[in-house]
Amino acid sequence: MNNSDKEQGLNTQQNLAKSGVSKPTIELNDFFEYLDSKVVEKIKQTSKEDIERISNDVNQYEYELNGVSNILKSLK
Repeated sequence: MNNSDKEQGLNTQQNLAKSGVSKPTIELNDFFEYLDSKVVEKIKQTSKEDIERISNDVNQYEYELNGVSNILKSLK
């Protein structure tokens, strides 16, 4: 790879960072077609408060997992 290729790749990475490219949002209903209809019905009957509580629990778990991952990376 020559210098111009490296510069072009770096510029592309910088442009992506500036444009705010992020991972796509995935919603639960994106998976409904893959689930049993009884499971889908049960999910739809779940109250908004319970869904919010579960979402908060998952977000907290992801936050803690990312923290542990960062600690392990820093120890390498």
